[in-house]
Amino acid sequence: MLAGAATQQQQQQQQQQQQQQQVLDVPLPPQGYDYKAEILDETVDVVSQQCPQLMDLVEQGNLVVYRRPASYKERRVDGYREPELVFMLGTAHVSQASAAEVSRVVEAVQPQCVVVELCKNQLGVLPGAEFRAAARAADAAGASLVLGDRPIEITLERAWNALPWQRRLRLLGDLLLASLAPKAEELTAEDVERFRSDDTISQFFDQLSSSYPELIAPLIAERDLYLAWSMKRSKAVNGSRAVVGVVGKGHLRGLVYALKHDQGSLRFADLVGGKNRKKSKAEAAAALGRRVLVEVAIGAGLYAAWLAVTQPEAISSLLPH
Repeated sequence: MLAGAATQQQQQQQQQQQQQQQVLDVPLPPQGYDYKAEILDETVDVVSQQCPQLMDLVEQGNLVVYRRPASYKERRVDGYREPELVFMLGTAHVSQASAAEVSRVVEAVQPQCVVVELCKNQLGVLPGAEFRAAARAADAAGASLVLGDRPIEITLERAWNALPWQRRLRLLGDLLLASLAPKAEELTAEDVERFRSDDTISQFFDQLSSSYPELIAPLIAERDLYLAWSMKRSKAVNGSRAVVGVVGKGHLRGLVYALKHDQGSLRFADLVGGKNRKKSKAEAAAALGRRVLVEVAIGAGLYAAWLAVTQPEAISSLLPH
């Protein structure tokens, strides 16, 4: 009897520890946070002096610049130095206009590193036009290409674990309904550019927050912080004069907040859940199964996002209110 009670108590303690490991204290931008206003002065100052040919991108809200503060003091003792400048270009992942802007920015800035919103496990999927442009531009500028996003299987696993079972079933049902919805018309150039409008981005995030608030941290906030650290604290950018980050425009708000309000309280290991280790065969097989589910979910999710932009009345009827 006592042994059984002790075992049950140990199991409860293990579950509590797993839940604590799952929840990270990732600072979220406060409601109404205006990232453009916070970073506008330094962006205009840097761009107007160093690459004035890019001022149109600043005016459009597609380009922002983080400048290392004059008060910067390195907390590491191994000689690490953060980049002096981080240029962040917000893109639409299927936009030819975004691809042209990437080439312009890299050519004008001549950075030491170009950080893109991709991870190693996404290389098997044909990347967007802007990421292909980033790779070509980085090569032409003699810059290193850095895959700056968190591994996709970790992001999706954390998102899945953030939901209780009832909510998981609800999410799968919503994604299934979205995949069975009438096929939308092909994207036009105008539709693609709408993906980069602040109103459209806010509308989609507001819908996600309302329907599945548990997913905001693993799918958005944690990735924003990971991307910010890839541009500011990773080994690849150590000592760089300038870094160019190429990300979906929806990440700019969180990136600016993470860069400007870095408390130094989290590590890369926290954001990957301590998974930087070799996997057993069983774990690798399980990861492959999750990968298949992940790619199906991503496809359905992207289609749902497309509906949110082109047919908001359709996505509103699919998602719970």
